Amino acid sequence: MRLAMFALTQNGAELALRLSHCCDDAQCFLPARLTEIDAPQARRFARLGDVVPGAFRAFDGLVFLMASGIVVRQIAPLLESKLTDPAVVVGDERGHHMISLLSGHLGGANTLTRQLAAFCGADPVITTATDTEGKTAPDVIAAALALRPVPKAAIFRLNTELLTGKMLTYAVDPALTQAAFYEERLQEFGVTLASTERADVIVTDDMSKRSTGNRRLCLVPRRLIAGVGCRRGVSKEEILDALSAATAKIGRDVTAIDVIASTVHKKDEAGFIEAAAKLDRPFHIFADDVMKTVAERAQLRLSPFVMQTLGIGNVAEAAALAETGENGGRFALPKTIFGKVTVALVWEK
Repeated sequence: MRLAMFALTQNGAELALRLSHCCDDAQCFLPARLTEIDAPQARRFARLGDVVPGAFRAFDGLVFLMASGIVVRQIAPLLESKLTDPAVVVGDERGHHMISLLSGHLGGANTLTRQLAAFCGADPVITTATDTEGKTAPDVIAAALALRPVPKAAIFRLNTELLTGKMLTYAVDPALTQAAFYEERLQEFGVTLASTERADVIVTDDMSKRSTGNRRLCLVPRRLIAGVGCRRGVSKEEILDALSAATAKIGRDVTAIDVIASTVHKKDEAGFIEAAAKLDRPFHIFADDVMKTVAERAQLRLSPFVMQTLGIGNVAEAAALAETGENGGRFALPKTIFGKVTVALVWEK
């Protein structure tokens, strides 16, 4: 999860910097007036309102170390849907409390809140009803397994039934790719499995299995996109090994990858072409102008070396996000180096 961390005071800025060092991929946004804070990698702003809208669209999660009222006023005009809004967590500048404010389940704010609270010894504040009642909601499972809930209306209905004591039943469509994986993971959640005809929730990519009246929730696997960059002349085996290592980091097998994406500069790279053929997955390339636009919109970190070599400052992350198109994506793994190969993994929203 790519995080943007915001602070307004010196104490908040110091806490943001400490927390950022505990996260895989976090960018701090600090006021320009806090010149006493030595943070050369932080992005500086004159007004908080100048940077929040762009970050809301660009990052998977936003962490605000300030009064919750300020945060509510900042994000209120930006809200679209619980299916796509980023996780938003609010903490006080001393790190006493961490509050899951927005997208607790699908966006991952509840999990993020607990993680940040553990890092700094704060009290995690979770207010979603199913969590406070100790119930595992279907949208929690959806978030954990990178599944898209359809239709949205069924989420509220089933969560309400769950809170009134109903035991929800689940099923996995046997025709689904990696059906065995999903069935195993559902069992780890301790849910009750039923036939596909009788289940309240079904993991499937076949929308004909939706019931009339939206009484059944379908959990549809999201596409997993691997953005890849490499040194010239890298072998098929090196790329496959890197992709396998990357997917293992998120608890998946390499066969979970749906698309391999890279820059147009790698269109004739034999290793890429052969690796994609071995996995029987499409290999998509993107032009420089597309990659630059994506990198700017997503506020990706740019590599001076890659910029000097290829003329674009980010390959793996930009290519993966470019493949998501208008749907956008959430990072499963930020760009990570595996020998001569760099991989970023993105779930399509």
